[in-house]
Amino acid sequence: MSAQAQALPSEVQQTLMLCALRFDGMLWLEQKTQLEMHLNVNDFSPWVMPVVDTLQLHPDTSSNFAAFFALQNSVGQTLPQPIETHIAHRYLFLHLHTRQQPTDFTSTEYEKEWRSLQLAVILQHAAIVRHSLLSVATGRSVGADSNPSYQ
Repeated sequence: MSAQAQALPSEVQQTLMLCALRFDGMLWLEQKTQLEMHLNVNDFSPWVMPVVDTLQLHPDTSSNFAAFFALQNSVGQTLPQPIETHIAHRYLFLHLHTRQQPTDFTSTEYEKEWRSLQLAVILQHAAIVRHSLLSVATGRSVGADSNPSYQ
């Protein structure tokens, strides 16, 4: 595969967006920067860069959601993003789509939309994301000629 992430169908992109934005990352960062004065307001890089650079997850769910929230804002822009950004974004989705976001940082509007999605749809979209990551990892289209009944 080229140095570009395989585009996901729009309905899958929507699912990733809802999963990421159900966490109120701005509120989380605001509280984090108040507690730790050395942190910069609006700077998610301490949480994003370890995941983008090494696919290393944080030990706590809140930090992983914060990185996912920030990456969603990057991927959602019209400017092209490096493939590592797309990989980290999708990797975090696979890690977080079955987890509850911290209740202190729930975005009510997006959480309501997230809960309206059927679990089967979320799992189907997770499978599509997983295949896209495998395609990047192997450098070829995975599953294009595979048996669709195999799960």
